[in-house]
Amino acid sequence: MLLLYKMKITLRIFPINRRASFSSVEVTIDKSYPKVKDIFEFACSELKDKCKVARGTTYLTYNDDIANGDALNIIPI
Repeated sequence: MLLLYKMKITLRIFPINRRASFSSVEVTIDKSYPKVKDIFEFACSELKDKCKVARGTTYLTYNDDIANGDALNIIPI
């Protein structure tokens, strides 16, 4: 039996010019074991390949795992 778990993730999206403060968005991902790449499918597809994702000061790859309650930084490149 496969149970889908809804994970809530907070995304802090930083602006391109870096002068203004970031905006926060809470998203829910309907996947048991989500990866960073799933954020772009569920929440912000327009930012794919235009930004890096970080947990704190550590940059993540698209294949890194996401945990429920994570706060991830979306930083433009």
